[in-house]
Amino acid sequence: MSYEAFKARVNALIERAGGGIQVRFSKDSEKGKHYANFPDGTVIIGSEACLKVTVRWNGRNHQSMASI
Repeated sequence: MSYEAFKARVNALIERAGGGIQVRFSKDSEKGKHYANFPDGTVIIGSEACLKVTVRWNGRNHQSMASI
């Protein structure tokens, strides 16, 4: 998924959760990865090559794949 689509989908999730969550977006063009970093340490990682995302939480000790 494109970087803009990734940002739009993550922002839609935030709105459905009630909003008010600050997220810092970044991308690594060399690896084709997109990142959404949340204040609590949760990270959502998207890829140019895949429609699913990886979600890491609890100090990155846990992770799961999801479709958004």
